[in-house]
Formats: sequence, structure tokens, C-alpha cells
Amino acid sequence: MATLDNSAAVTIAASDDAWLHVRPEGPLSWDSHAKLAEALDMEMGFEWRNRSLILDLDGVTFIDSSGISSLLTLVRELEQHGSRLILCGVPPLIDKTFRLVRLSKMIPITNDASAARAIIEG
Repeated sequence: MATLDNSAAVTIAASDDAWLHVRPEGPLSWDSHAKLAEALDMEMGFEWRNRSLILDLDGVTFIDSSGISSLLTLVRELEQHGSRLILCGVPPLIDKTFRLVRLSKMIPITNDASAARAIIEG
């Protein structure tokens, strides 16, 4: 487990050649994007960007507008490497926010990691 900041951490739950399943915990803000990338670089090296990223938000306690912006930045970064971001396990209050800002129009959102893997492998 790598630390994102004083109150957030990230765990690599599973991976294969096509995808990486990551579980951040705690709040997500603008700083979390850089720290997430940094933590993944430390754990996996730079090549993680060449895999699609399944971001399991089940352990996320809070996300603000800058956190949403950081997700969109991550989408663009992954797309530059031919990969994509898929969200899963979104807590109900965060899901409500995502629906209000229509985030699912830009980032696929699934109920669980197996549904996210099906999208990637599909």
C-alpha cells in the first residue's frame, strides 16, 4: 500500500497485461492525481500507463470538484498511451455527484471490477 497523503492511500488489488485494478482510500482531491501517479510509478514503474486503469472507489470517503478534475486529467494521460480509465465501486453519495456532473459520459462507471474488466477485454 502506498500513501497518497496524510489521510489517503492506494492499494494495487490485481493486474494483468491489459489492466491494473487500483483501490484508493480516503479523500480524492487535485493533489491525489499526482500522488496516485507517483505511487503507481513507485510500485509498477512507468509502464502502468500502458494498461487500462480500473479505479475502485469503494474506499473513497470524499471527492471535490478538483478531485473530479484530476480524474479527467488521468483520463487524458491514459488515452495518450492508448489506455483508458474505468471507475467501479463508487459510493452512493459520490455516485450522486458523478451523475449530477454527467461524469459517466466521459468515464465508464461500473458496479464492480469484473464488469470493468469485461469492458476492457470486450
